[in-house]
Amino acid sequence: VSTQSTWEPKKAPRMTEKQLVEKLDKLLERNPIRPIGEIGTNLGSWKGKYSHLSISLSAFIGKYPEKYILTGSGSDATVRKLLPGEKRPQPSEEELKKRKEAEEKSKEPPPTLDDVKSTLLKMIPGPGEPPMHVSVIGSKLGVGGWNQRFGQFGDLRSFLALNPSYFTLGEIPPVTPGAPPIDVVSKAVGADNCEEPLNTTTAKRPYVKPQLRNQPIRRSPERRDRDKDRDRDKDRGRDKHKRSRSRSRDRDRDRKRR
Repeated sequence: VSTQSTWEPKKAPRMTEKQLVEKLDKLLERNPIRPIGEIGTNLGSWKGKYSHLSISLSAFIGKYPEKYILTGSGSDATVRKLLPGEKRPQPSEEELKKRKEAEEKSKEPPPTLDDVKSTLLKMIPGPGEPPMHVSVIGSKLGVGGWNQRFGQFGDLRSFLALNPSYFTLGEIPPVTPGAPPIDVVSKAVGADNCEEPLNTTTAKRPYVKPQLRNQPIRRSPERRDRDKDRDRDKDRGRDKHKRSRSRSRDRDRDRKRR
């Protein structure tokens, strides 16, 4: 006789878009303006319950401009429900300008190696000038840094290291003792007139473990004496506890013998 159970938990039916809109309307009945994070909390796990919709919560709300107004972005966004008979307000000139700029950026062709070459050669100082920190390049490239603009060509440091005809990498000692060295870069001699093709093979730099935690802790003589007294008290308490346990064991052994 088979004792294996054939019981299986019933799966809750997936909610349709229409049902989800009705649930949103109920949430926004009492308070027509709510943060998007609060709405997500009331709806439950969006990725778990509504993953079959293949859309984020903000994008789902944006599909119904005749019902909801989504302002802000990210976790600071708020959702407002339009009242019956209320018309959706027209976007301001700044919003229209931002939308136009975003559309133009999306239509721009992807950057090429020539774009990377010209951008870096204009930014990085020459061989006779003080070198530039590699971390500064990302901040000068704007929002998103290297990863957003030229991330398809690999890691920034690896890209610089793989093109020695254009860039010269170096290291300077860190400000904090024990920390890894700071990477600096400058243009190689004759980089402006070089016509060699750029190498884009990504190469991972070996990880250098920081040595800060291995440095000895500097303590004052008073602090050192206080720590010694504390450790000594701990040892005494531990020894006392061991002695009391051994005495109790001896008493139990004597009782059993009697």
